[in-house]
Amino acid sequence: MTMVAHKCRKLAYVPLVSADIAWISAFLILCGYAFGYEALIRPLNNGPASNILTIVLMVFAASATHGVIRASHPQPVFFTVIYLGLLISVVRLFEASLGTNYLQVWINSVILSEFPINRELPNVTSWNTALFFTCYFVALWGFRTPRLKVMLASMGIAAVILVVAWIGYALGVPALYGNMSMITGSICSILLIGLGSLCIVTRPRDNSRD
Repeated sequence: MTMVAHKCRKLAYVPLVSADIAWISAFLILCGYAFGYEALIRPLNNGPASNILTIVLMVFAASATHGVIRASHPQPVFFTVIYLGLLISVVRLFEASLGTNYLQVWINSVILSEFPINRELPNVTSWNTALFFTCYFVALWGFRTPRLKVMLASMGIAAVILVVAWIGYALGVPALYGNMSMITGSICSILLIGLGSLCIVTRPRDNSRD
């Protein structure tokens, strides 16, 4: 029993570490934009690049994860971060389904126009990245509400998206990972592992009503 409790205490640090890694990664990608270091944005030659909206979602996901861990009761700011992240994710998903990218083009032209590497990056909305973050924010909402079935279903879909993307990278099949960059896939995997560890440690009880 003591050994199990000790392992759970160690596991409790995983969500915090995953959120911190997401924050640091977002900062490094921003440095890549600001100083023209393409390796921080697109590690593979001719591979998909991380874009500014993905960075925003990383920060929101990391902040919301910290909010889940540290707040004993749901706070308004916590749900605000989740809803904002969910809104951006849904808009990106909607744009990807229509084959448009108005939001990304607007951000690139208005906010990123001064960055030297901006003109070299494609204005592409990644549907699998958008769907992952949509599921991740829904899972956080389900965890904190709590609605266990919603959380598990969302985490399952998010996990499938990542597994398919990593299979695509491993086999060299771009159709499987689409426009999800390797950096984004790595950070998303770390975030999902952190959330899964949090669920194991806390074991939230499902209060949803059928």
